[in-house]
Amino acid sequence: MLRMLRALELLLEERHTVNETAFKVGYNSVPTFSNTFYKKPGTRPSDYVKLRGVLKHKR
Repeated sequence: MLRMLRALELLLEERHTVNETAFKVGYNSVPTFSNTFYKKPGTRPSDYVKLRGVLKHKR
């Protein structure tokens, strides 16, 4: 859970790709990271990044 929270923080910073984020939080496999991430917020990391951008522009 802590790794996923850190991943959310890193993705919100907008300075890291999904791949970089996966490795920074301790995953050696991006697909495993993506599957684990999906279980928590219910979205893939790449979709989360896209959604974040959409929400940001609607403010």
